[in-house]
Amino acid sequence: MLICDERFTSHARLGVQAAALLPSWEQQLLLIPPSGEELQLLPRCDSALEQLAFDCLLMDWLYDERFRHLALQENGALIPHMMPDLNGDGAFFSGHPVHPGKCFEIVRYLLGNAVEELKKGRIHCFCRRAGILGHFLQDLTAPTHNIQSKVLRQLFPDPVPERLEGLKYCYETAHDLGGKTPVVMGDTLDRAAFFITNQALKYADDSRRFLPELISASYRRDHAQCCGILRTPARWAVELSADAWHTAFALAFNRFDGTVFPEKIPLTHLYCAAHHPDIYAYTVSGNFLFDGKKYPLTLIDGAQGKNFVSGIAMTGHSGMKYFTGGIFSKVTFTLGLAEHPSSYDKHIDLDFSVETDREWCENASLDMEYGTARRISVNMTPGQPCRPVEADISGSAALIFASRATPYMDHGGSVNFAIPHIGIGDVQLWLTGGNGKI
Repeated sequence: MLICDERFTSHARLGVQAAALLPSWEQQLLLIPPSGEELQLLPRCDSALEQLAFDCLLMDWLYDERFRHLALQENGALIPHMMPDLNGDGAFFSGHPVHPGKCFEIVRYLLGNAVEELKKGRIHCFCRRAGILGHFLQDLTAPTHNIQSKVLRQLFPDPVPERLEGLKYCYETAHDLGGKTPVVMGDTLDRAAFFITNQALKYADDSRRFLPELISASYRRDHAQCCGILRTPARWAVELSADAWHTAFALAFNRFDGTVFPEKIPLTHLYCAAHHPDIYAYTVSGNFLFDGKKYPLTLIDGAQGKNFVSGIAMTGHSGMKYFTGGIFSKVTFTLGLAEHPSSYDKHIDLDFSVETDREWCENASLDMEYGTARRISVNMTPGQPCRPVEADISGSAALIFASRATPYMDHGGSVNFAIPHIGIGDVQLWLTGGNGKI
């Protein structure tokens, strides 16, 4: 039985709690004596299972040439300790945008290495590869790893004049976190890497909500409160590591223990990587916003309208981008105008499109012109009833929903726009193959 004692610090503390979540058959494979040069630098290590936890530290040992090669990307660049940009550098160091495709590439490479070591029966090499993967994923959940340091200081300046208090507390405070039973994230390397990456992207984005309270507590040097605030992202780090390691075992031994994978998933399960900066940029899916209040996602459909529990609201002049990793074949949804008086303006003339790109599209445009391939276009007019839409998105890494309002000239001779609220209800992404497997 694994015990999280004082030997485990920092990433190893997260790693030992993740290892404890693994199924018994996986833990049994790791109950062999530890081996490797890293043991010279570690506290007492009693098994390869504990070594897996300790090897989550290896990414920080770049000063030692014996371990530096483990912390490299496939192209030879160092693995960043945060979300990568297009070049694979840390996005919040470089100042460049986060690149979901590069994050997927790194996760796929690290996961693939771990799987190959298991297939070869090289348990200790697996521990190293899996430890590096765990460290990378754990970093993505850390609130202070997901914002530029300068911006952090500007948003939350030290309240004490002439002081620049360090942010002392991180995951070394986390213990006894518990966690859910790990799940297999996919039955192929590409699909598993995609869903691990997608979850990491969502955690990274959501981790920023802890920053105001965390920074305030850190400035007060309130160690106990910092520990309490960090429990949730620390648990994410543990669970994400356990899911990735469990998935590596499943892929290596082709052992899925009856896991049934869906043929399709709701779009709302995906991380929205970019959104036109309008009123829906940060709202919860499944609702319209009228005058700052939430309303059910109801689309025009005859006298009663059609309600959707799941779906995305947007304005008639906006766009949003999702990373899809090339694993989906099509997207289906119901497209319509909101059941609302603004949807009957006689000037409404919208060009709605589903667009894709084989690579992650970094283009941003206030006019929603992304330079991507249009898979389908729909003209939307006043009071038009909702309609089903299906679009082929096979081979795409980027999925874009875009709507453009056509300008008109009002009675005073001024150019104007009619921009209603639109919704895409019950958006489903269908996995390539359609055979019940992810």
